[in-house]
Amino acid sequence: MRKFVSLCCAAMLLCSGLSACGENNQAEVVTEDEMPYGATVIVDKNYAVPMQYDNRFLNDPALLKTISSYYHAIQDADAAEFSSLLFPLYHEFELTSLYNNEFTDQDILDNTRAAIQDYYGGEFAYSLIDVTDLISEDNLSPNRDALKNMLDDLASDMGKEKVSEGLSAMLELKITRYLAGKDTGYIGETNTVMADEYLYALQYKGQWYLIYS
Repeated sequence: MRKFVSLCCAAMLLCSGLSACGENNQAEVVTEDEMPYGATVIVDKNYAVPMQYDNRFLNDPALLKTISSYYHAIQDADAAEFSSLLFPLYHEFELTSLYNNEFTDQDILDNTRAAIQDYYGGEFAYSLIDVTDLISEDNLSPNRDALKNMLDDLASDMGKEKVSEGLSAMLELKITRYLAGKDTGYIGETNTVMADEYLYALQYKGQWYLIYS
């Protein structure tokens, strides 16, 4: 349904652009590149968990693989995969300061998976991970910018170089998760939805990492 709506919005934007006139009474054409995130979306089945996203903005296979692998790790409660995807500096802070060393990655995954299983009502799999919005560094995001400053402060406290000095990109991603029965093999949107989860994707020294909120 969202794909259909997005295509309709894209068509409406294009039509309105073609009908708009500038000062010289010339048509102002809105190109696809000028449309906002979500105006065009694709469903991509090439990753561990199928994904839906606007490939004009999300076009790095390494980042897409990282996002999909993150949800695959939750789905399968794979602590090794989960740990490898998280930004090390923040994850260490999270385990020691936020969780007081009382939880391991496996504990976090088991608790997360159990909560989703209770919500779904049984064994689940992600049928689709939909990246519904993306905020890049070209746009204002108080939460992302505050997180970036916090990472620099954490690094400074540990006697390390500022994270921002090795940072190539930092994105804020808004995610909707669709759930299906574990062994159904279903791909696509379902009636069981978990909307508006936020991930922060960091490209640090050439590698993508995630921070979950």
